Amino acid sequence: MGDINLTHAGADIETALGKAVNPDTSPLQGSDKFVTSDGIYNAINNLDASNLDSSFLVTDFVGNISDDKIPTTAAVNAYVSGVTLGPSDIPTNSATILQLAHGLSATPSYIKAYLVPRSNVDGFTSGSLIDIATDSQDGFILYADATNVYFRCVRSNGTLSLIDPAIGTTGRITVGNSNYQLKIVVRSF
Repeated sequence: MGDINLTHAGADIETALGKAVNPDTSPLQGSDKFVTSDGIYNAINNLDASNLDSSFLVTDFVGNISDDKIPTTAAVNAYVSGVTLGPSDIPTNSATILQLAHGLSATPSYIKAYLVPRSNVDGFTSGSLIDIATDSQDGFILYADATNVYFRCVRSNGTLSLIDPAIGTTGRITVGNSNYQLKIVVRSF
């Protein structure tokens, strides 16, 4: 066997062995020592927003969609959930337009209207959500711009076709403010 030439001084070798034999138990900024596997495991499992540089966090998706940012729970919730407007009184004549500010940063790409019974009425339970079609043939029109959502009855008598949940048949009901309110959900994708 040939001779082994060590190019490092004994003190350098001793320092390197000390770092390997006595590793840090958690990652430390500026440390040149190894870190134990438990230390790495714990650091990853305890990762939260307080451990990150805030420039990596996104609190609003508008203009911030990229592969090098992490969205906060609030940003994801706002993106997925959208905004619920109301309940509001329902305009029941064709001359009145209900205008509600949606607060989104763009024109909504999704709009949905629901009736909310104030009490048990027409076979519906108080507070339930009744999905109503956004079809101007059935008594109203629903539309939005970059700032507001608009709801307008197009029938002068304020009637809508709804299926009675108790018997499963369609009937026309008068949508008066004494029995129903309007709730609108909007999202901007």
